[in-house]
Amino acid sequence: MLQLSKYIFNKVSVRYACLYIRLALFHRHDLRQRSQRRQ
Repeated sequence: MLQLSKYIFNKVSVRYACLYIRLALFHRHDLRQRSQRRQ
């Protein structure tokens, strides 16, 4: 039971990490585009 919960937690944390990284990359890309438009 303990191993199963640990496995589920790892799966969830990996999924959230991927989401967070994707969001951060997208946000950075959006900021870069906005700064280019201003010039």
